[in-house]
Amino acid sequence: MLIDELKQKAAVTGSVPAHFNLIIEDVQEPEDGETQVLFVWEEPSGESGISVTLDAAGRLLSYSVDEELCKEAAPIGEEALRERARSFFLSQRPEDADRFLLTESRFEERSVFFEWAQTALDLPLPQTGAFMRLTLSGEVTSFTYKGTAVSPPLPASLAQPERLRQQLAESVRMSLAIVKLIPALYAGGDNRLRLVYQPEPGYRRFDAVTGLAQGTDAEAEEEHEAYKAYELPPEETDDSLGGLEELIGISTYPLVRDRERDMDENLKGIVWHAPDREENPEDLSLDGYFRRRMEETVKATADKDTGRLRSFIWMIRRPGKLALSYEECLERADAFLRKAMHDWLQVPGLAFYVQEKSDEDAGSESEGQLRYFFTWQLRYEDVPLYLQFVTLCVNASTGYVDRFSGPDWNPEEIRNLASAAKLNADEAHRLYVEATDFKLEWERDYDAVTPEGAYHLLYTPILKGSGRSRIAFIDAASGEFVTQA
Repeated sequence: MLIDELKQKAAVTGSVPAHFNLIIEDVQEPEDGETQVLFVWEEPSGESGISVTLDAAGRLLSYSVDEELCKEAAPIGEEALRERARSFFLSQRPEDADRFLLTESRFEERSVFFEWAQTALDLPLPQTGAFMRLTLSGEVTSFTYKGTAVSPPLPASLAQPERLRQQLAESVRMSLAIVKLIPALYAGGDNRLRLVYQPEPGYRRFDAVTGLAQGTDAEAEEEHEAYKAYELPPEETDDSLGGLEELIGISTYPLVRDRERDMDENLKGIVWHAPDREENPEDLSLDGYFRRRMEETVKATADKDTGRLRSFIWMIRRPGKLALSYEECLERADAFLRKAMHDWLQVPGLAFYVQEKSDEDAGSESEGQLRYFFTWQLRYEDVPLYLQFVTLCVNASTGYVDRFSGPDWNPEEIRNLASAAKLNADEAHRLYVEATDFKLEWERDYDAVTPEGAYHLLYTPILKGSGRSRIAFIDAASGEFVTQA
């Protein structure tokens, strides 16, 4: 089909209102795949949009609409939602009526999710079939079609789970961590901090035929970068944060404040751009869209309630004639952290641990400028705050901080945390091994030489009786298992 015909079909498929603006029209022609055409429309305010991807024949590959554009209506019930989802799927892909099986249904607080897949041994093959999300009133908000695959050869025999349990017991160790149980990530999450034991390596799977663990101990150790204690006392000043623009360095380059918008209930985003940047509004390609959004800009995020800086990145090259060393850049990073992380530095028991790197490993040169990258891990009473890192880079030519990313949490959350574990590591290890069962799953091998070899059959450790839930942590006080949502 011609591009205008595809555009018209995409607009009809996505029920795109006439007053929406087309902002992306991108033809993708991968060497080893079929041609795809992406269209994205946006309402005039720029707050919400609709995207549709078609193949060259006009068949739907993906669709999404922001929920703000969906009509409010009463829920229609589980069976009606199942039928609505199936009807939509078959209306777009009637040839797949008998090719895929419904493998997953999730009814959530505000939406419902369905997934269909091609199967082998009654197990879904990853990257096949389709998945869809609907509002509870039955409006489709997203759809993705993934296609079919060559059926893999089936094994003659399988390894015994007890053999795997022994390997698991010998290879997994328990490490204390402080984690925030975010509901979207963890079953029963309440957004509160919890002291837990984390199984490490946390996602070790086993070949279903040989019973051998996937990955090596060396690869597992790579997850544990070397960190050393880093002295970072706070500045002796009452000016805890200073101005947001001062921290980002907005005054060091002529900029125009572009836009500010809420990113979620806690975070706002702010964008500045160079006043003389060149734009080509006629370029509707995906590359052109990202150039307009990214080139010659400074982007930052900040906490909506406190104004605390969360992150920023300069995508503008600021000129400079300095030639700072690694140590001099670390001093600049140190001075920046004393301002940007002032509130965190007031928390008793909180410590920064810097990632150990050589000058060569820490440095990266682009556009004729050398930048040094630094990473700190946060710990409370010597226990790591799970996935809470501080990263920044200092430009050796200018001495400015070009990028910064701070922790997602607020320091106030740490102050009332009890950091003493009631269980010891051996007890947590025993509970974990005893509660673990093994589930068969196919894994896609993207390096396979032949289509028939594109899948491997693996055993994945899960919580006994759950059917699918992986154990993420063990509560260090109660011994309760925290599973992934």
